[in-house]
Amino acid sequence: DTKNAKLRQEDALRKIQEDCMAADDQERQANEKAEEYEKDAAEAVEKKQSLESQIQLDENEEKALMDSMRALAARVRGCEKEANGLRSIVDPLNVGLKGRVCADLHRTSRDQGREGAGGA
Repeated sequence: DTKNAKLRQEDALRKIQEDCMAADDQERQANEKAEEYEKDAAEAVEKKQSLESQIQLDENEEKALMDSMRALAARVRGCEKEANGLRSIVDPLNVGLKGRVCADLHRTSRDQGREGAGGA
């Protein structure tokens, strides 16, 4: 009877040892998984920070481009005003010049007509 009890005790001890080894193995695997998750989480945080930085840079670049576009639009408006001012000076000059050219042509053709009539 003691022999059976001793065998049962040895079996129970072996079972406990196997359970302990299995528990140790599960704990090791869980720790490995936890380390993987921590590593993945750290990489995700780094990527998030990188993306946030890139978004900030893109927003700053967009703002700078918008500021440049507004400045260029203001310069264009200034150039248009200046061109309109120059037109207000040049247009009357052109009208006067055209009038003089027409008068000169008329006078020249009239003079040529007289010369032609007088010479015949």
